[in-house]
Amino acid sequence: MPVGFLERSNHLVTQLGQDGSFREWDVTTGRELRHWRLGGSGFVWKCVISPDDEWFFALNNEGTAQLRRLAADQGRQLAPDPKQVSGAVFSPDGRWLAVVNVLGVGLLWDTATAQMRATLQGFLQGTHSVAFSPDGQRLAIGSNGNEAIKLWDVESLQELLTLAGEGSMFNATSFSPDGNALASSNSRGLVHVWRAPSFEEIVRREAEGR
Repeated sequence: MPVGFLERSNHLVTQLGQDGSFREWDVTTGRELRHWRLGGSGFVWKCVISPDDEWFFALNNEGTAQLRRLAADQGRQLAPDPKQVSGAVFSPDGRWLAVVNVLGVGLLWDTATAQMRATLQGFLQGTHSVAFSPDGQRLAIGSNGNEAIKLWDVESLQELLTLAGEGSMFNATSFSPDGNALASSNSRGLVHVWRAPSFEEIVRREAEGR
């Protein structure tokens, strides 16, 4: 199965889910460049590549999680092992790895050290999706109903706001390229879109309210 392309090098990463093995290919020559295994005996549940092509994260159904620096061909097991993961994403610069699970917990790791930086909680129910803003300064986590989305500041780890939605299991969340809009869809396929007002709009509305 294809995992994804490394855009800067035009290499392709593939997986064989039955034994948790991965291969990196040069698609121009068809040559295999390297291969590695996740470890454990479970099948691969989640795997993602960082936008800068530097990092690779994989997790199997047993909870074995590995963070790998692709260029150096070095992998490290993450501890504590994330359980019942529903979503995973790297920050745009590859500095952070965010993982959410159905227990209602978000976890944030520093990729350079493979150390967990923060546990993000406060959800009444499970969490199902996660996304970084294009500038990497905000982290959005999708949950359910009145807690459809919670938004955090990545540097301060301060919770900024909660966005209410209709329905449950907001399992796909994404920012617009300019970071001013946030979209998430629930288990019924209903897409919600929230848009942040521009500074000019805020000034105008404040003036209108005087």
